[in-house]
Amino acid sequence: MQTYLEQLDSRCARLGVDLRDICRAEGIAATTLARWRKGQAHPRQETAEALFARLDKMAAPPATDMQEAI
Repeated sequence: MQTYLEQLDSRCARLGVDLRDICRAEGIAATTLARWRKGQAHPRQETAEALFARLDKMAAPPATDMQEAI
């Protein structure tokens, strides 16, 4: 079973984004991500869920304006 960090890294790789940018957008310090990578700490479930939610938003197709389609 993959850790949250492994899952986040995999999803970021598929989307072509950097996890550092996602963490920054969620207010997670670069030092926190570094501690996760070194195995000195692990993301809490709530934190991982927030990061996955942000990645899901990035993966969703952009909304279109119905007026433009008409």
